[in-house]
Order: sequence, then structure tokens, then C-alpha cells
Amino acid sequence: MNVTIEKKEYSSVAWIKGKTHPYYEDSFRLLSRDIGLVETVGRGEIFAVFDGIGSTKHGRHSAQKMAESLLECFRHPEKILKNRESLYTHLFNTNMEIASLDTDSTGYYPDVGCVGTVLWIMGNTAHIFHAGDTAAVHVVGRKKGLLTTTHQTSEGYVTRYFGQGSSFHMDVQSMILEEGDRIYLMSDGVSKVIHPADAALSYDESPDLIENVRTITKKALHLGSTDDITVLCVDIEEIWE
Repeated sequence: MNVTIEKKEYSSVAWIKGKTHPYYEDSFRLLSRDIGLVETVGRGEIFAVFDGIGSTKHGRHSAQKMAESLLECFRHPEKILKNRESLYTHLFNTNMEIASLDTDSTGYYPDVGCVGTVLWIMGNTAHIFHAGDTAAVHVVGRKKGLLTTTHQTSEGYVTRYFGQGSSFHMDVQSMILEEGDRIYLMSDGVSKVIHPADAALSYDESPDLIENVRTITKKALHLGSTDDITVLCVDIEEIWE
């Protein structure tokens, strides 16, 4: 199976469909400064990984809808202000739109839903919005810090997801970035077989963006991952005001 890689100026993503899946049910966004619209509107840069909940009928569609909704930050910047509360509200409202599509709930999960992690970089500040079992890791020098908590029961059911409706809430945190930092976003196709912080150790083996995301993806496959794999990496080469 071939790993697909997309590269931007300071970011890259690798992805591959799970061995047991008919379709790739993850979704991602690289909304970086080298895209004309992103640079023009002055809303920073947004990166995200979403993963459709496999037991739902429309998990794949939910992940795609969440990813597509992030374009609104740049197409209609007047609706989403330069603060994390505004983006939180936008993500929550999209969750409500997904929930409204649930017409035939059965079992533990409803008909729709996805998990996801969103990284919004504004100047020297990074905001992380997270729900579910995707993951984010912050690399500073040789220190690797996991930024996200897994929202999951002991039986493996996720307890927070986009599409949950009015009871939904996300973990949110902010941090100051410095030049030379690196941030990873990963779907559970990685984290089921490698701890996300351990996966980030490949930074030492292959610091090049493309080789780095390819290395993590292949390592997850080698360790037996059968789920969709998505690995997104962002380098903070310079602070963009």
C-alpha cells in the first residue's frame, strides 16, 4: 500500500487507508500561509486531523464536514474573530449541524460523528481544540509533550465527538511557540500501536518534514495498524504575525 503525502512550505501530511476499510475515513486540513487566501485575510494558519467514528453510518461524512468548515475562517473572516472563543463557537456549531443529520440512531453511537484535533496558530500563539482519540504532540528541542487527552471508555468507545450535539464540549489549551518548535497531529491509526510522544521520536531519525511523516506512517503499519493513518506535522520556522 502506498503512502500519500501532501507538502506545504512548513507543513506536511501523510495518509493511508486502513487495511480493513473500504474507504479512507479520516480527513485533514493544511490551511497554511502559502495559500493566497490564508495569507490575505490575516486569520493565522489552521491545521486539523479528523477521524470518522467507524461504527457510525456517516462517520466519514462527519469528518469531511468538520474539515471543510475550517475554510469558513478564511472565506468569511468577519464571522470568526481572532480569539479562541470564536473558533470554539464555530466548531461547536458545526458539531450541532452534524448532530442534526442524525436520523436513525442505533447502538452506543448515533448515526453520525467524528473525533478530531484542530491547531490554530496566530502569531506566536498556538490554540489546540480537541475531542476524542486523535492526538497532538509538541516538540521543543528534544522534549516531546503530549497535548491531548484520550476521551474513551475502557471498552474503547469515545465519549466526546463532533456530532454529539448540545452536550458536546472540547478540550482547549493555548501555548506560546518559539522558532524551531514542531507540532504533530495524528489519528488513532498511529496511537493504537504507538504512543504519540514515542512516534514523535522519529523527529530525531528524519527531521525532514516529508521523510518524518512517512517514517511515522510506515512504523505504524509495521507495528500492525489496520486503521486509517493520518500524520500531520507543522514546523515553526518563523513566527508569522
